[in-house]
Amino acid sequence: MKTPGDLLACSAARGAARVALGRLAAAQAAAARLARPDDDEALHDFRVALRRLRSALRLYRAELGKYVSVRLRRRVKKLARATNAARDAEVQIAWLRQARLRLTPAERRARNWWEIRLAARRDRSYESVRGRTLARRFLRRHRSSSVR
Repeated sequence: MKTPGDLLACSAARGAARVALGRLAAAQAAAARLARPDDDEALHDFRVALRRLRSALRLYRAELGKYVSVRLRRRVKKLARATNAARDAEVQIAWLRQARLRLTPAERRARNWWEIRLAARRDRSYESVRGRTLARRFLRRHRSSSVR
C-alpha cells in the first residue's frame, strides 16, 4: 500500500482509518479475483491482504476503537480462518500433481479420485469466502465526517 503524502497531517484516528481502509480495499480487490479460476495467486493474495488488514486493525485498535467493533474484528478473523480449507486443498492438489510421475497406475487412479474431491472442497471453500462481506459497515463509518 502506498502511503498518501498527507497522512502525517491527519489526526491519529483519520490516519488510522485511511490505513485500515487501504488494507480493506486491498482485501476486497483480492477477494474479487477469487472468482477467476485461472488466477493461481488469488487465494494467496487474499490471505495476505486479510492478514495485513487484521494487523492494521490490531495496531490501530486505540484509534479505531469506537469505529471498528469487536464483531467486525471477529468477522475478519473468521473470514481469514475460512480460507484455510481452500489453501489446504490447493497445497494438497499441488503435491498430488508433483507426485503423479512416481505413482503406480493404481495409485494414479486413486490420486485422480482424490484430486477431484480436493478440487471440489477447494471450490466450496472459495464459494464460502466469496459469499461473505466485510466492508459495508466499516466503509460507512469511516467515510463519514465523524473521523477526524
